[in-house]
Amino acid sequence: MSASGIYGVGNVISAGIGVLVLVAFIVVIATVVRRHRPDATPILLGALIFEGLISVVTSLVQAALPRFLGVSDGSLMEAYALSNVISSVAHAAARACLLWGIVRLAQPTNR
Repeated sequence: MSASGIYGVGNVISAGIGVLVLVAFIVVIATVVRRHRPDATPILLGALIFEGLISVVTSLVQAALPRFLGVSDGSLMEAYALSNVISSVAHAAARACLLWGIVRLAQPTNR
C-alpha cells in the first residue's frame, strides 16, 4: 500500500471515530442531560449538531475544490487556506456554544 493510500485510510478511520464520538455525545445529551437539566439541552444539542454540520460541509467543500478550480491552478491552495480559516472559525463558534452549555449545566438549577 502506498503512503497516500495509508493516509487516506487513516483519514477515513479518524473521521469515522469522530462521527461515532459525536453521535455518542448527542445520544447522551438527548437522554441523560435532557432528563436532569432540560434548560441546558438545547444549547448542547445545537452546538454538537452545528459541529457535525460544519464537519460535513468542510469535507464536501474540500473534495469539490479541485473539481471547480483545477488541480494545477495556483488558486487551489488559496481556496484550501480560505476554506480552512472559515472552517476553523465556525468550529470555534460551535465550541463556544458547547462551553456555554457546559457552564449552564454546571450552574445550580432554579427549581
